[in-house]
Parts: sequence; C-alpha cells; structure tokens
Amino acid sequence: KHMSHPPEIQLIANVVVHDGHGRILLVRYNPTGEIDDHDADARWWLPAHELDAFQHPDDAARIAVDEISGLDIDSLELSRVQSFRGRRGWHLSFDYEASAKGEPQGCSIPARWFDRLDLPAMMHGNWERDTIDAVLG
Repeated sequence: KHMSHPPEIQLIANVVVHDGHGRILLVRYNPTGEIDDHDADARWWLPAHELDAFQHPDDAARIAVDEISGLDIDSLELSRVQSFRGRRGWHLSFDYEASAKGEPQGCSIPARWFDRLDLPAMMHGNWERDTIDAVLG
C-alpha cells in the first residue's frame, strides 16, 4: 500500500548492564534528574542512546553507559538486534550486554542497581524484562 509519508525509523542502542551477582542497572530519564521512590507512576529503562545519523551502534552503546558516573565497565558486546513496530514507526534496537562494577553516583541520569528477580515498573511494560532475559539467557 502506498504511503504519503514513510514510517519513522528509530535506531537505538540498549545496554543490559549486570554486575555478575544478579543485579541489573536501570536508569530513569527524567527532566528533573530526581528519583522519587514514592512516585507510583515512576518507570525505569535500560540505559540507551538513540543513534545519530551515520553513528555506529557501538559508539551509541558506549555513550549510554558513559553517561552513568561511578561505573567501571568490564565488557560491552553486541548481543542481538531486534525490530518492532512502535507508536511512531519502526524501531531497530541494537541490544548490548555489559558487565560492570561500581555504584552509580552523582549522575545527571538517575541510575540504580536492581535484583534481576525483583525489577521495578518499567517504562515499556514487559519489553525491558524480555530484552534482559534474551540478552542474558
């Protein structure tokens, strides 16, 4: 079917950061930069960075983890690529696995470790959990 405007395509590098002890690092992209544990509507995300034109996904994944102060990244490897239809069009997601040590601190983007078996409410429902499971096996 002919479309007057093709759907938007969003290219994203997501990073499943784990510490090797069952914890997953999640971030909250929030304009105020504050974490409110009593906010029932608060949602967490995987660290991510939308690719700029001609940017390599490896570089975008590195930016996503470098935005979080206090972490020592041991490894960063592409695990899989997935595509799906979103609200604005198609998403092409480059999913990375990263092993890290340290505690996020003084970050412009709030970040926190969570037990993999006790994750909080996520921004995209089960998508983040499914991505974590697929990347970590």
